[in-house]
This record gives sequence, structure tokens and C-alpha cells, in this order.
Amino acid sequence: MAVHYPADGHLEERQASMTRMAAALAGTAGLLEMGPWVDCAGSRIIGISRWASKAAFEAAMPGSGVPGDVIHPGERQPREYFHLEPAADGDSQWRDLAPELHPEPYAYAVTSEIPKGIVPFAIIREDEGITVVLPQPDADRAGLPYDHVTARISLRLTSGLAAVGLTATVSRLLAATGISCNVIAGAAHDHLFTDWDRRAEALALLSALLPARHGP
Repeated sequence: MAVHYPADGHLEERQASMTRMAAALAGTAGLLEMGPWVDCAGSRIIGISRWASKAAFEAAMPGSGVPGDVIHPGERQPREYFHLEPAADGDSQWRDLAPELHPEPYAYAVTSEIPKGIVPFAIIREDEGITVVLPQPDADRAGLPYDHVTARISLRLTSGLAAVGLTATVSRLLAATGISCNVIAGAAHDHLFTDWDRRAEALALLSALLPARHGP
């Protein structure tokens, strides 16, 4: 994954260049998918490529994806690169990731006690109070105050609490595009709470991890 920072007035030009590059590489041995994504703020372009193997990526694009101090024409700062590998259980884990976006918005609310008739998705008890995570309509109905609305994306992969690498990988992917992510892990699945207004973008980025991730 490569993060580009286009200079003022160069967003469309850089996006078009990346689109042409993806078209030129179509059909390359081992390339599963390649294309640019523009973040909602329009300040960054994220190039994502999926490869059948790390060897295929390195054979097709030798020397690519190496961090440096070079500022390319039409960009305002050096590019950032992220090489994402499958988590501990191997490629099959990513094929089963199956991110699912829930339709309703969720809210984080702090309360001294849980209102009757409310069944929160999650309850976190701290010295300062009880944090409940629940659908926004339930929070409104119970009169619970909140200041942030999130989207819930569940990873249907059965990862287990001892799985290594999954949470770090998805959090790094979303953070690279400026999408906030809070993770609540259950015994079977991980649940990501991301910016409501960028939920579709977050889902698309997570879906791009399928079936494996190699290269930038």
C-alpha cells in the first residue's frame, strides 16, 4: 500500500497517473488487483495492490515500495509505504475475513447505571463510570448523551483472542488513510468501530485485504 500526498491542484493528475499505471500492469503474473483510492478529505491518494505472493510483487516491481526522502513531481511530501502480510494463521485467514458493515450507527455513552430495557452491545466498567456501546437509536431512546457516532464493522473471521497480527494489520490500514478505529474483540470475532461518515471507505479498504496482502 502506498500513500501519496498530491500537491494543491494535482489530485486529479496524480489519480489519473495511478489509474494508468494500474491499467498498464493489468495481466501481470501474480497481480490480483491494483488501483487508487482517494480519502474523503481529498488530501491523500492510497494505492493498493494485491499480489498472489511476495515473490510475484518483487519480480514485477523490483525496488518499488522502498521508503525514502524523495518528493515526486506533483506531490507535497515523500510517499509512505505499508507492506502488509497475512496474519499468523496464513492466507486462508484473510480469505475468511468477510468484513460486514452493520446498517445502524452506534454511539459510545457514559452513564452511572445502565437504563432499564437497554441491552448494550458492549459494557466497559471504569473507575470514572460505565461506558456502553449501543445503537444510536437506543441511546436516543434512553436519553444517554454521546458526542461521537460510529459505524460497526464485524470481521466474520473466527480469529480467537490469541490470534496475532489481525488487529494490528487492519488498524494500521485504516490509520494510514486517517480513519479512526476502535476495536472490541469478542471470543469469536473482532468488531471495528470507525468514523460513521467514512464507513463505506473503511469497508472497501478492509475488503481489499482479500484474499492476501503483499506489496504496497
